[in-house]
Amino acid sequence: MRRMLTRRKAVTSIVVAGVTALLCGMALGTAAQAVDTPGGKPAAPTDLKVHWAGTDANGHPTGAVLTWNAVPGATSYNIYRAFEIAPRPAGDTILLEKGVKDTFFVDGSVSMGVDSIPVYQVTAVNAAGESAKSNKAAPGLPGADTLVVIQGNVVQSNGKPVLVKTTGPANDSITYEVDLSHALFEAANGTPTASVKLTIGQAVVVVGHKDSSLGAGVPHPMLHAQVVELADKAK
Repeated sequence: MRRMLTRRKAVTSIVVAGVTALLCGMALGTAAQAVDTPGGKPAAPTDLKVHWAGTDANGHPTGAVLTWNAVPGATSYNIYRAFEIAPRPAGDTILLEKGVKDTFFVDGSVSMGVDSIPVYQVTAVNAAGESAKSNKAAPGLPGADTLVVIQGNVVQSNGKPVLVKTTGPANDSITYEVDLSHALFEAANGTPTASVKLTIGQAVVVVGHKDSSLGAGVPHPMLHAQVVELADKAK
């Protein structure tokens, strides 16, 4: 487990450089099972979210990770981007990337400026044409969007939220509720895997974003997983 956590120091390069290759085609495979609307354009993607992928050598947020819900009947997605230059709001987003085959995208060309922040929208495409644009989304402020890394074992698994208890002395251990809705998975050796079934007792390293909107009194802090590294399953 110590080796696994040490490799997390390179999380920026894993997320920015490698994430576009992970789970290739899985999202569209799910969407393809839905029934297409004959002759109709697809609906606009929903629930677009954006996080900073990591930080550069100077600790500045860099790289943007986009995730959104799959659209039934879509064969690809187009990514649009604009920049908000404070205090002026962002203008219309313009085409950045065409033909994306997954429901995630990494824009490795951006970093947070002194007075600028990238703003994104996504459209769905099929043979009939292109959908309307999704909601606009931008990565949050660095203080609220810093990557969190935890290492521990699954203590409850009921689907896409799971409970992970961190390793360490009992008094120092923390149990997190981990949201797997948009997580990318990799094996202990760093290779991508499509496995999303976590078993009780399984050791994991989770890289994600802590939900700062949850106040005091919640039973467990919420972690929105970005990458989950799997170790040995429970015996």
